[in-house]
Amino acid sequence: MNLVSLSLSPIFIIGSPRSGTTLLRLMLTCHREISIPPESGYILWLKDKYRYWSDKSNNKENVDSFLSDLFRAKKFDTYKMNRSVLEAEIYKYKPSNYAELIAVINICFANQLDKKISAWGDKNNYYLNHIDEIRDLFPSAKFIHIVRDGRDVACSYREVMDSCSGKRFAPDLPIAIGDIANSWQDGVIKIHSQLQRKEFSSFCIRYEDLVDDPAGQLTSLCEYIGFEFDSNMINFWKDNRDSSLEPKETMYWKKKTINPIDNTSVGRYRLMLTDDEINEFNFIAGNALNLFGYKINQS
Repeated sequence: MNLVSLSLSPIFIIGSPRSGTTLLRLMLTCHREISIPPESGYILWLKDKYRYWSDKSNNKENVDSFLSDLFRAKKFDTYKMNRSVLEAEIYKYKPSNYAELIAVINICFANQLDKKISAWGDKNNYYLNHIDEIRDLFPSAKFIHIVRDGRDVACSYREVMDSCSGKRFAPDLPIAIGDIANSWQDGVIKIHSQLQRKEFSSFCIRYEDLVDDPAGQLTSLCEYIGFEFDSNMINFWKDNRDSSLEPKETMYWKKKTINPIDNTSVGRYRLMLTDDEINEFNFIAGNALNLFGYKINQS
C-alpha cells in the first residue's frame, strides 16, 4: 500500500482508562498487516505547528525541526526509533501533507518490527477529548470504541493507584467511587455521542465480550476495518512477552498483557467494592451502564 493510501484511513482506539484499550492495541498490532505503536499523543501535540506540511516542507530545516519536536514528545522515546532512519524515510517518501508525514512515522515503526503494513493506528485515552480534532486530520479514520463495566474500571483505578503511583508515565486516576463513576460516565457517553454522528465511521466493542469470545469479536472487528481475521491476534501475549510490544515503562500496571487472555476480572467489583459503593456507582452512572447493557442490581 502506498503512502497516500496509508494516510487516509488510520485506526484509532478510543476508550476510558483501564477499559482494555491496551489489550485491543496489542491484539490489532499482532495482525500481520497492521501496526499500532505504544501510546504517545504527538499527533495532536505537533498538529498546530506542522499541520500545513506540504511538498515544499521536505527540506533540512523543516525536517530537522519536526524531528527535534517529535523526539522530545512525551513517551515517544518508548518507540525506540532511530532518528537518522526516520529522517531518511521522510526524504524517501516526501510526504505532501501532515497526515502523510504521520504515516511515514508509522511505516518506519513497522519496519522496525519487520512488518510491511496495510494499515496503522493509534491508541490513547487522551484522545477521548479530541475526537473531532483527529477526524479533522484524518476524515476517513476508523474509530474503535472499547467499553468496560465502570464498576470493574473502578477496581482497576484503585489497583493502579495503589501499586503504581509515582512510576514514570503512571496515570493519575481518581479513587473515590463517586469521582470514578462521574468520570467514567462522562467519558463513555462523550465518546458514544460523538461517534454516533453520521460523519464518523466507528465500531463499538465491550471488553467483556472481547475476553469471553476473542476470536468472534476480533473477526467482526477485522471485517469492519477491512481485513481478514489473523489468529496471531489471540496470541498477542506471546509477542508482547518475547518482543516487549508494550514498553517496560508502562508494564507496571499492564502486567496481564504477557499472559493469555481470560475473563477472570469480569464482575470482580462484586467482591472488591462495598454494597454502598456499588449502589452509589449505580445511582450516578446508571444511564451509561444501561446504555451499554450492564445490569444494575441493587446490592
